[in-house]
Amino acid sequence: MKRFKPVCWILVLLPIAGFGFWQTWQIVTLPARELREFRPHSTNILTFLEQFPNARPSPFHLNGALYYQVVPTNRPSLPSGPPMYIFDGSGYLVEWTFDSGDDPEFLKKWGWLVNPKYLDDDHLRERLRESRKATSSTLAVPGR
Repeated sequence: MKRFKPVCWILVLLPIAGFGFWQTWQIVTLPARELREFRPHSTNILTFLEQFPNARPSPFHLNGALYYQVVPTNRPSLPSGPPMYIFDGSGYLVEWTFDSGDDPEFLKKWGWLVNPKYLDDDHLRERLRESRKATSSTLAVPGR
């Protein structure tokens, strides 16, 4: 029986080792890559929804103030919970988390909506217009 030459072993083992290294690299760098993907590029909810077109805002009230909770439909592969974004009644980003399942402080502060009522883009725009009018009228200086 002929023995395998060292060159043959190298030709067999090199691709296997390369594939193993590539798989390990993918697993190690996955959270950083996905964190970049889910980091909000805008603090405005309308621009944010352009980044995540399948996400739908859900309005809720906390301590008498209106907020919108947004959870994208595309999810990271490793975290225990989806990313979650909270916008105020005027549509500005207040807080967000990449992994709501491993962020008890975030959930303690904001909670998790049960049976959320999603808004389409038109209803969201109308609510934001109303909210901004109400805010600007309360901030207006009388007599000016």
